[in-house]
Amino acid sequence: MTDVIDQDYGENLVARIDTSGKRKKTFYYQGTLTEGSSFEDITAGPDGALWITDYNKSQIVRMTTDGTFSTFKLNAPPIGITVGPDKALWFTEYAAIGRITTKGSVTIYPAGTLDEDITAGPDGALWFTETTGNAIGRITTHGKITTYTKGISSGAGPYSIAPGPDGALWFTEATGGRIGRITTSGKVTEYSRGITPTEEPVGIAAGPDGAMWFTEYETYDSYTIRDSKLGRITMTGRVSEYAKGLSGSSGPEDIVAGPDGNMWFVETFADRTGRVTLVRSRKWFA
Repeated sequence: MTDVIDQDYGENLVARIDTSGKRKKTFYYQGTLTEGSSFEDITAGPDGALWITDYNKSQIVRMTTDGTFSTFKLNAPPIGITVGPDKALWFTEYAAIGRITTKGSVTIYPAGTLDEDITAGPDGALWFTETTGNAIGRITTHGKITTYTKGISSGAGPYSIAPGPDGALWFTEATGGRIGRITTSGKVTEYSRGITPTEEPVGIAAGPDGAMWFTEYETYDSYTIRDSKLGRITMTGRVSEYAKGLSGSSGPEDIVAGPDGNMWFVETFADRTGRVTLVRSRKWFA
């Protein structure tokens, strides 16, 4: 996981924790461009290294597993990053999708408005969210872009996106209080039943239980976080919300399936990493 100690004066770091939650190793980013960096997203690359988006410094950072950093300068701030089917890294910018090879060669494709999250789809393309454009985008490894808006409610604010076990892409609607599903042919279905109306879904990921797990919280007065929850949605759209053990102001955001068969998430406003232990049951696939 990444951690920004202070984006103006302090250092950024990458931390490794084990499945007990204990921090095993901390790698401090101390390059010449350390001051003012802001690590946004991280993914494991096809070269065995970790690749990170540095928003404030408009660069991509590569870190080897022994903590050696190298940087690749961009012309705009990157946000989300993922590995593509072509073994390159693909990332989002404000109005573009970028591709960087493991050797550092960058190609930029203009796209949409605020492009936020990106993931590899089951169809051999990359799928991304256009938050202010209120759309889901698809880009082939050759750079052809298709944008989908039909079926997405006005002002939904698509935010995070992840492939589901059903062969579709699932995304959060941060300002719409919904979870969306889009097929690889572009058909959108939205789900809101079971989600507290004031909640703002943020991160989303597939779980080992055949469902999608997401994070959510409510923003009050533009800056106060409250009513933090985790959500689970089945492939038929059935939603369950969980708040036990979570501080209401913790602000859970990114979430991922861990190697221990549980879901792990970061609590941005509480400076913690959380884990939800999945109870093995036949009801998983209900």
